[in-house]
Amino acid sequence: MSVKLVSVIIPLRKQGLKWEAWVQSRQESGILDGMLEFPGGKIEQGESSFQAAARELLEEVSVEVSPNDLTLFQVTKHDYADRKVCLYFHLLKADSEHNGWNRGQWCELDAIPNKLLAANQPIVENLVKYLAEEAQLGEWK
Repeated sequence: MSVKLVSVIIPLRKQGLKWEAWVQSRQESGILDGMLEFPGGKIEQGESSFQAAARELLEEVSVEVSPNDLTLFQVTKHDYADRKVCLYFHLLKADSEHNGWNRGQWCELDAIPNKLLAANQPIVENLVKYLAEEAQLGEWK
């Protein structure tokens, strides 16, 4: 089974003292149908992970950003029962300039439901720690 390269974008916004992330329900005929995930998809030939993340955000959520607006947070591999993936997780600090936000919902980062894809759960744990540390150092990006 070959490894699929997937670019993922985690849109974040600060609401008061809490961080929220944009999540959406996965729609497929496989075993991951109905699970929550961040926007993303396969990296196409000749595309960087940043370009793929920006393209996928526009296709899936109707929000247009520049690849330069993204920060690479973590790269990880995950084996599902029916596929193997190498995931490039990018962060986007969302603001009022970004219009769109279709097909999903904002959810407090530390309270994302257990229906989140298994590959994303350790990333969220790392992200919560990272944002807590960054709060002590100053504003993130």
